[in-house]
Parts: sequence; structure tokens; C-alpha cells
Amino acid sequence: MKFTASVESFKEAMHKAIISAAKKDPRPILACAKVTANDFVTIETTDLASRIWSKVLTATVESPGHICVSAKLLHGYISALEGEYFTFELLTEKNVVRVGDENSRFHMNIVRAEDFPIETSDVHCDPFDISIARVIETVSKMWPFASSDETRRNLRGMCISPGGEVATTDGHRLAIEINDDIPKVDSRMLIPKEQVANLIKVFKGDEIVKFSYSPSSIYILSETVAFQARLIVLDYPMYEKIIPSGPMFTIKANTSKVVNALKRLELVYKNLPAAKISLEFTPDTMTISAEDPSTGEAVEKVAAEAFAGEFPYKVNGRYLEEALKSLKEETFTLHVGDALRPMMFKEGNYTHVLMPLR
Repeated sequence: MKFTASVESFKEAMHKAIISAAKKDPRPILACAKVTANDFVTIETTDLASRIWSKVLTATVESPGHICVSAKLLHGYISALEGEYFTFELLTEKNVVRVGDENSRFHMNIVRAEDFPIETSDVHCDPFDISIARVIETVSKMWPFASSDETRRNLRGMCISPGGEVATTDGHRLAIEINDDIPKVDSRMLIPKEQVANLIKVFKGDEIVKFSYSPSSIYILSETVAFQARLIVLDYPMYEKIIPSGPMFTIKANTSKVVNALKRLELVYKNLPAAKISLEFTPDTMTISAEDPSTGEAVEKVAAEAFAGEFPYKVNGRYLEEALKSLKEETFTLHVGDALRPMMFKEGNYTHVLMPLR
């Protein structure tokens, strides 16, 4: 096995592939990258939860083959190479791979490619085209609101419903967006939060990719990379039930001014249980306050158009700030009922629900 490749081309492919290499796993093979040279060169990695095939765009294969080496070592060495091209060659008699150029050489121990986990494809639908840029725009906004609680695995994912509706929740807030570019699926699909983050890292730019899925996995294929992720096979909560309905008051205010006010208040509320803050409204003012016996009290007033009740609303200050940061418009519209009902932001096809604190 021997090929010569562009350092930049291999580096770009390796940057994507290493995302799926296992970081902490007792099985050494999962920390490896499988390098295959045939008509072209590919790098494959998997941690069993996801798998990436990344194509090296500029490479000349002298003799075909495949072998596994440490993904971390290969990535680190190629990232540090300064030349334009390098050679990757299997030295069978020494049981190593020689990687380098005329000025630099590295012998890496190898692992048998036959030990690398085999991909088992169970796709049951024909691939269809999607705009990855529009998908990334939606999922980048939504995935932070999925739960990070290891004990609530069904909330540690992004739910895609038939009709292109995407939802994430951690039980304290709920984000929903309808996007026509989101793949149309037959039934609810739950993508793990970690794999949504990986998808965002792998795919860049505005390109049309192929999307397909099965009951257990999703598959996304571009001209240079293929990404597979295992789904969470658990029921997702019926989140529609917590979306407030019926008569509600509305508040309009400048998004950035309220965000800046919350940043100043964080000095007080960050040490409070549930980061509790209080919201009060008059017809032209939104008052935000927090009080900590060990720190002090802070009050912020922001101009607003408020048509709300006179009772205070208690919410998590950090969650409120993150909800506002997910909005695009200069002015937000907040819908509230009484102090015990969830509050809701609406912006186009995007809805963000925030549960109250008692």
C-alpha cells in the first residue's frame, strides 16, 4: 500500500474524520483511523455511535490497500507537516506505516484493518436532496436546548417530526422550528445531541447533500464526506401539551438591550438556586431584578411595550438570556399568561417556551 497526497487535502479530510474517532474507550481499534487507497484515498473512523468516511481530494495511489493507525497520532503529525505533499507507505516487513516527505519521516504502528468494525447498512428509503446550510442553521440554533442529563436519555436529542418540525427540550424550556429544508420523515426521529454537534462540525458551506435514514440511523452524503449517526430509539415526550394557549398578554422590547441587562444581572443570579430572576411590567417598562443575600440586589429597567398583568414572573435568568440569543429580530415579542403559565417567544416559524419558577 502506497500513495502520495497533498498535505492540505489530507489534513482537511482528517479534520473531519477524527470527529468520530473514540476519545475514551477501552477498545483501541475505535481510536483508529482506517485509511483505504484504491481509486482514491479515504479515511474512516467510528466510535460505534457515529461513523465518518472522508475523501482525500488530491492523492495519487501507487499500490492499493487498507490499514488502521492511531487517528490522534496521524491527525497530529499531518497537521504539523510543512511541505506541500507527503507519502504514506506500508512497510510490511517492519509492520509499520511510514508517513512523511523528504525532510520529515514518522513510522507509525499499525492495527489490522480486518479488526475495524464493519458498517451495517439498514437504509430503507431512497436518498433525497437537502440544503445542508439551511439544516445546519436550524440545528445550530436548536441543539443547545436539548438536555445534558445522562439519566434522561430521551431528552438528550433533537426530535424531527413529519412535516419538517424540529424540537428540543430539557424539561425547563422547549424550542420548536418548522423548516421546509428539514428532511421529511415518516415518523418521529430522535438524533442524539452529541451527533447533532458532530454534524455541525462536519458539514460546512452551502451544498446539496443526500439524506437517507433507517429505524436506527441517519446517513448524510456529500461529494467529499459521508456521515452516519445512530438514533435514540426511545419515545420523545408529547411536547405540544406544554405550549401555552388561550388569552395571553404581549411584551415587546429591544432584544440586545434585555440581553445586556441580563448579563449585568448574572453577577447576582448566577449563585441563586435555578438562577431565579423576577420580571415585572408596566405599560412602557420591563423591570428585571435579582437578589442574593450573600451578594446583593440588582435591578434593570428596559423600555418596552407591555400589555401584561401586574404580578411578577419568576424565571431562570440564564435560560431567558439563551432564549433571547436564539432570536434574530431586533425587537422580540414575548407572550405571557399568569405567573404560573409558561411564557413563549414567537418569531416566524420559531417558537421558544420557557417554564416559570415558583
